[in-house]
Order: sequence, then structure tokens, then C-alpha cells
Amino acid sequence: MLTRVLLGVVALCLALAVVAVGLLGFAVAVTYPKLPDLAVLTDYRPKIPLRIYTADGVQIGEFGEERRSFTKIQDVPQLMKQAIMAAEAPMGMGRMYGPIMPDTNAMGRMAAITAQTSGPSVVMTSPSRARTARRPRRRSSRASSPRPGWTRPS
Repeated sequence: MLTRVLLGVVALCLALAVVAVGLLGFAVAVTYPKLPDLAVLTDYRPKIPLRIYTADGVQIGEFGEERRSFTKIQDVPQLMKQAIMAAEAPMGMGRMYGPIMPDTNAMGRMAAITAQTSGPSVVMTSPSRARTARRPRRRSSRASSPRPGWTRPS
């Protein structure tokens, strides 16, 4: 009996592995023809605006939609590199160069916050509760009267 269960678990794992490899192969087959040529990616030319200079070298005009200038990575300060990496990295700067894994710490924090609160965020509901608790509710006199243009049945 135990060998039959173990054999079923192994067969299930193999079947899942075959399905995963098949899906990966399908994804590669679909996306590979749409990928750009490597030369396009390595030959980067930013859009540089047209600059007009006088005969003595003074710039008198600049025309273009975007104002980009090419900067070598060695010229970018280290703090700027870290800021860009922190903004672009899906798991933050601290875990950028480690293995790609789900952020279990952040998931645990979110689960704890969700378990503690119910409904909308506490930050958003607190100001509205404080605002409504300070003033008494007013009854509208329009609630019992018919809308303009309507007549009551007699």
C-alpha cells in the first residue's frame, strides 16, 4: 500500500515536471521570434536634441522632444546607482544580488496587518471617524419632501 502511494506521488511529480517543461517550451517558442536583434540592444543611441551654436561656440537654440545626454556608467555616482537599483529592484536593494525568491518577511508583515485590521486601512478610516464623531448628524428636510417636478399620488 505504501509503495503504491509513493509511486503515485512520484508519478504526479514527474507529470507536473513534464507540464512545467512543456509550458516553458511553449513560452519560449511564442516569445523568441518577437525578441529584438541583439545589435539593436547593444547599439544604444539616445534621442539627442538639435543644438544650434554661433560661430564662437555659444549655444543659441535647442530643439527636440527629449533632452537626453549620454553618460558613461563610470561617471554616475555610486549613490545614484544605488538609488536607481533600489527603485527598480522588485525586492529592494538589500536582496538585489541574492537568489530570486519571494519576500517572505514582507508577506508575513502584510498577513499580520491584514489579520489585525478588517475592512479599509486604519490610516484612512481614522480621520473620517474623528471627523464624524465631532459633529452631530443633521437631518435633511428634503428627505421627506418629493423631488422637484414630482407630484404625490392622491
